[in-house]
Amino acid sequence: MGGGGGGFYITNGLKFKDSSPNNLFHKKIFKSAIIEVQFGKTPVIISSMYRPPITLPDLTPNEQFDIFTNCLAELLTFCNNIN
Repeated sequence: MGGGGGGFYITNGLKFKDSSPNNLFHKKIFKSAIIEVQFGKTPVIISSMYRPPITLPDLTPNEQFDIFTNCLAELLTFCNNIN
């Protein structure tokens, strides 16, 4: 089975930096990317997250959902602490 995920298209000339932490990933359950974009003097944090539409045979649906929600909570905490 192939992978999937999210990404960003950024126009030329727009200042940005990749702020994605390497630890906010759980194979086949949660992927995310974070960028900080500069609009004039205002920095904006943009996040993309992805959960593949599959069920893993070695985890129950509830276990998978718990892992996803824990990763999401970590992502939101991370975004809140940028800058």
